[in-house]
Amino acid sequence: MSESILPDSEIAPSTQSFQTEGRGIVDADGQGFYVVRRSDAELLERLLRREPCYVLAPRQIGKSSLRIRTQERLRAKGIRCVSVDLTSVGSGASADEWYFSIAAAIHEDLGLDAQTDLDGFWRKNRRMSPVRRFRQYLGEILLGEGGEGPPIVLFLDEIDVTLALPFSRDDFFGLIRSAREARADDPRWSRLTFCLIGVAAPLDLVADPERTPFNNSFEVRLDDFSREEARTFLPGLAQARGNPEALLDAVLGWTNGHPALTQRLCYHLCQQARTEGGSREVGRDAGKRVDGLVELLFLESGRISDPILLDAERRFAGDRPDARIPVMLHLYRRLLDGEDVDADGNNPRQFGLRIAGLAAERKERATDGETVPPEEPTRSASRTVLRVRNRIFATVFDHAWVDERLARRFLTEPLQIWKDSGRKSDHVLRGDSLGIALAWAKGREDVSPDEHDFLQASLEDQGRAQAERQQAEVERARRERAEQLMRSQRRIVSILTVSSALLFLLMLFVIYLYSERERALQVETQLRAEAEDASAVLKRRSEERLNSARAERDQAAQDYEQAEALQKRSSEEAQRKKSDADQAEDEARKTLTKTPRWSPERGKAEKKSEEAQKIREEAHRLASTAEGAEREMRVAWQRYTNADKVVAALEGRKLSETVAGSLQGAIDVEAEVAQGLREQLDERESELASAQAEIEQLRQKQSELEQLVEKSQGELTTMQRDLTTVQRELNAARAAQRAPTGATPKGGSMEGGGN
Repeated sequence: MSESILPDSEIAPSTQSFQTEGRGIVDADGQGFYVVRRSDAELLERLLRREPCYVLAPRQIGKSSLRIRTQERLRAKGIRCVSVDLTSVGSGASADEWYFSIAAAIHEDLGLDAQTDLDGFWRKNRRMSPVRRFRQYLGEILLGEGGEGPPIVLFLDEIDVTLALPFSRDDFFGLIRSAREARADDPRWSRLTFCLIGVAAPLDLVADPERTPFNNSFEVRLDDFSREEARTFLPGLAQARGNPEALLDAVLGWTNGHPALTQRLCYHLCQQARTEGGSREVGRDAGKRVDGLVELLFLESGRISDPILLDAERRFAGDRPDARIPVMLHLYRRLLDGEDVDADGNNPRQFGLRIAGLAAERKERATDGETVPPEEPTRSASRTVLRVRNRIFATVFDHAWVDERLARRFLTEPLQIWKDSGRKSDHVLRGDSLGIALAWAKGREDVSPDEHDFLQASLEDQGRAQAERQQAEVERARRERAEQLMRSQRRIVSILTVSSALLFLLMLFVIYLYSERERALQVETQLRAEAEDASAVLKRRSEERLNSARAERDQAAQDYEQAEALQKRSSEEAQRKKSDADQAEDEARKTLTKTPRWSPERGKAEKKSEEAQKIREEAHRLASTAEGAEREMRVAWQRYTNADKVVAALEGRKLSETVAGSLQGAIDVEAEVAQGLREQLDERESELASAQAEIEQLRQKQSELEQLVEKSQGELTTMQRDLTTVQRELNAARAAQRAPTGATPKGGSMEGGGN
């Protein structure tokens, strides 16, 4: 921030002056007004920490002034600074000449001519590539092989010059990146820090993201002046013969703190007060004075005369091969409409608008859209949005300008493609695109001959396309009529096919019923044979079941006796163990009560208590075993009881009665099955008779269908004759279309519409 400002009533004229026309470099120790911003402290602090930085911002916003002031402050702290303006190096040289020119500028600025012969060094390493030779220069000559010396900051100004280099600029930026990464292996490189300054986007400068130095460097942003920062100009505005505060407010109302535009307006206000005819203007209201100057300096011919506005105009020229321009124009139109667009520092379209100067990031309160001052950047209730830079840009580059740029660019790219293709009709405008282009060209006097020919060729192609569409409609109508006749023929054939298929299915169904009757007779015979075998099987299974029940009863009795013995033994052992555990715990408790803590007898008592606990755990385990044995006794007893009941039931019944009863039951089942088969057989015979009647009916229908087919064949013959006639007409129309015409149809005047 600048020095303290006097109260409004005590503002005294300053001997300092504004920049001529609001342009140029302002030195903090010179006669111009220098406004200190946050970027001053941020850039100085990072370079003192030897962190690579870059300042990419629009033109005339104070980048060079910031560089010079930062250099002076760094040199005061013993840091050597080198500044290379790449515009002085140029962009038309070869790679070897370009890198040598940068090395020569560094060599001369640091006064290294007396120490090293640069020409000799360059010739000595001529077998190296230019970028490798330049890196060798930085490591050996600039930093020295000893590794000791003061830090060096290398400022590369106008870095956007590299966009026009005839060789790869990625090698140059890759070298800057490698210089930072080399610090880990070679301490010398820690002394060298790069600061890149220019008017370009990082994505435009470096094509290969793996070699860009911008992702391991720090961006230092240059914001427009805040109201408090702009108060630095009040002593200078005291010379404008008016209220400085009111004049400053009126200026900021148009510039919104743009550094160059603000200084230019302040400069002309002071110049206006010095002229003879300025007395009339001085007496006017401050707002009207500033409005008149804005109209004169910027609005009448700003895009042609003012370098700041002219630079923005050139960046959106129709002949620039940049696919992002239409997207940026649409985004800028949204900003003109007052739409809220959240700022995104990584968005290349937003960065492009910022570099062109049309837009800027503003911090605003989330509630009412009020701008937050830069000194309050961390308020939780604020957000960063993208806005139109100021009122001057919004007035000069308005909606009409956006529409004109879009329309001009809309026609430029297709026109170039058409010309590159040899003016072939494949690349003319069609449909809505042609309508938009014609509307744009209507009434304009600046339409070039090439644009006129392009639109005329598009109109002629549109006329040919319309004639082809009309001919196609005629052919389509004829094809539809022919297809309708073909569909009628296919419908008759389909009816005959379906009738034949139904007759075939009925015949298959009759055959199926006959086979089912034969199978039912075979099943009846098989069931009688199986009934005789079942009687023998029932007798054998009854005897096996009795023997199995007796064996199961004997095994259950044996398991019961074993479980009873185990339960008795485990219960007695568990009772004895429990008694021993009670006795041991009682003795241990008495000993612990009588024995002091430090006595050896106490340890023995504690050990005896632990042994008693183990005996009790053993008693619990034996008790669990006894309980399991008791459960096994109950299970064995239950099995014995069940098996004994089964044996008693089987032994109390005579085998002959059992077998006889089983055979009688099997015979009854077989009789029921046979009766069911007879009923099914009767149903099948009834269905067979019904099917035979249906077959007879189908035969009658077949006879009727044959008569219908004979009638349809006559109709089909008539349709075929009609189809032949239509085909002859279609061939005649195609032959007429292929015949050469007298002249190419014209599309009409350029004022005609689209489709």
